[in-house]
Amino acid sequence: MHSNEIVNIWESIGAQVYYQQDKDWFYRAGKRRWITLNGNSGWHRIERAGKRIRRGALHVA
Repeated sequence: MHSNEIVNIWESIGAQVYYQQDKDWFYRAGKRRWITLNGNSGWHRIERAGKRIRRGALHVA
């Protein structure tokens, strides 16, 4: 199973910051639980620069 969802969005004039959860799930029948694999979750930023839109990762420390 794969989940790809946006769980938090912050917006301001000319910018948007959001947290996107992106990971694969595998059900391990022997332990009767879900295991996460290939997690690529993180914060992302979208900004308007003139007429262009810039997208990128937002590094939070």
